[in-house]
Amino acid sequence: MSRTSQLSLPVLLTSSPPSSSQLSPVSSFSRFVVIPRCYRHLLRPLAKMFTTQALLTLAAAGLSSAHFTLKYPEWRGNTFDDTLNYTQWSWPCGGPAYGSGNRTDWPLSGGSLGVTLGHAYNFLYINLGIEENGTVASFPTSLTPNPLNTTGSGTLCLSDLLVPSDLNITAGTNASLQVIKVGRSGQAQYNCADIRFVEDAPEPTEEQCATDDGAYFAIEPQSHEEANATDGEDGDDAASGDEDRPLNDEGFF
Repeated sequence: MSRTSQLSLPVLLTSSPPSSSQLSPVSSFSRFVVIPRCYRHLLRPLAKMFTTQALLTLAAAGLSSAHFTLKYPEWRGNTFDDTLNYTQWSWPCGGPAYGSGNRTDWPLSGGSLGVTLGHAYNFLYINLGIEENGTVASFPTSLTPNPLNTTGSGTLCLSDLLVPSDLNITAGTNASLQVIKVGRSGQAQYNCADIRFVEDAPEPTEEQCATDDGAYFAIEPQSHEEANATDGEDGDDAASGDEDRPLNDEGFF
């Protein structure tokens, strides 16, 4: 072989599995192919590259499944698009600016919202901002005065979102819905959907708003009397002093 000949790696094929001393993660492609030790240093960078790529792929898949999408009204833009520096961790809408994308006709008195969940359980908040001077700068009106506790990782259709009548919204008013999903550790993710209030808004299709492996429950405030009455009929709470302990924000001691 001349000095300029291309280097080829000799491969030892065996009819039986090689011993453990012959194998290492970067020196074997299968049970029956072994690369001699003298060439293993050439394969280590390649093995590290494949390992890194695999970890990045798995991380991206996990991140995508943990996020959520708005199916109806249609979201402003795809907040998974990191080429535009979008991220659902970014307040208030994950990146897309108001008026930069889709706008959906929505009923004057309130309407439906279709969302794809990413976790088995979340807290969901939906807020409304009315356009002023060509933009929506804040979302001061809550359409979920009691937070929603969602379960299931599929799709969820909320069909009973009511707009407060004292807002006196008229047909043709532009606005935006802000949807906030809060996970069990308190992290928040954001999406927004721009809407136009109209008198005869079409109903969403089943594809846009359907419940599949999803459910939600409004979290009702709990008073001290209700909490104490739950287990205190036999005086257990009184004996332990629970009646004097304050409730936390979730209504528990």
